[in-house]
Amino acid sequence: MDGNPKTPRADTTIRRARRSRPYKSFPRDLEGRNAGPRRITNSPSWNLYTETNHHINSEGPTLKGDYKVPEDVYYTKEHEWVRLEGERCRVGVTDYAQNSLHEVVYVDLPKIGLKVGQMQSIGTVESVKAVADVYSPISGTVLEVNNTLSDAPELVNKNPYGEGWITIIQPEDLKRELPGLMKAADYKNLLKKITEKK
Repeated sequence: MDGNPKTPRADTTIRRARRSRPYKSFPRDLEGRNAGPRRITNSPSWNLYTETNHHINSEGPTLKGDYKVPEDVYYTKEHEWVRLEGERCRVGVTDYAQNSLHEVVYVDLPKIGLKVGQMQSIGTVESVKAVADVYSPISGTVLEVNNTLSDAPELVNKNPYGEGWITIIQPEDLKRELPGLMKAADYKNLLKKITEKK
């Protein structure tokens, strides 16, 4: 687990949808009409990724209790992952994150060339129920983004560690920042604590 008191902490509060999006698919009503995105009603702000105040509505997140946790990546407490690929790092959200969000309908990607700090927000992942920030596990410069997600955001749900990756970053200080991230065993322990409390 992350025992480094200097590791930045991110605000993982989920917000109501703030703007209209050209969503590609929405639930349909009984007459077959597009029902539009589901909105969070009469609900305080809640943290998608912790044990507190996790209820959205009567159809709240379904916890499978068994999530994919690859051994070849590092993890954050906010449920992003980073995979070292030579001198570059590929970043995405975890299986637990996509499962908690449910059906992903839009991914707001960072701009190529953007310089980011560790645990700085680099975009959002939006589902029919909520909007969640995506934080960079490392500091550096955005080299590539997964433009495929613009047309197929559901890849985040189907393959979060593969085709559903979000961005590739040129790291700035891995030697200092990697020890503050979690390896697979530590992340599994975190998920166990979260799901047990839920």
